[in-house]
Amino acid sequence: MKCNRIKYLLEAFYEGAITQEELQELQNFLENTAEISKEWNTDRKLIRLLAQETAEMIPEEISRRLEQRIDDFEEKTPQQRPKKRKIIVWMVSVAVAVLIGAVSFVLIRATDDTPKDTFSDPQEAALFVEKTLFLVSSNLNKGIAQVEKAQQEVGQAKKIIENQFNIIRHEK
Repeated sequence: MKCNRIKYLLEAFYEGAITQEELQELQNFLENTAEISKEWNTDRKLIRLLAQETAEMIPEEISRRLEQRIDDFEEKTPQQRPKKRKIIVWMVSVAVAVLIGAVSFVLIRATDDTPKDTFSDPQEAALFVEKTLFLVSSNLNKGIAQVEKAQQEVGQAKKIIENQFNIIRHEK
């Protein structure tokens, strides 16, 4: 048997991906080859130990119960198995909803429904409103100027791209 085949079988064995036929092939090689490479002596000993009657090492009752639990677990659908994460998310959601409800209730009860004046002098209030509207107008004008500048730059970029497309079309 080729060295590469044995290495492949040993790798599959250690990864747990070996088939029953491949395991039998590997066991036959390791048992029936008189002169074996030193690197495979440890593998030969391990496979011999595992090939011994391992069923006798596990009591029948424990083996039967373990098989029953595995069968029961496989029969359950994913919806039947409780999902700890979903339960935690659900509990947190309920807690947040209760907290929001309690805070809303307290805030509604604590606020006074009648609006309060912030200025006692109407002229002072009018001056404040005028300053506020001037500030809003000023910032709006700055924003409009920036938008117009951006539109000009986009227009220039569009012209450059169109020129490049035209050059490409004419080269074809």
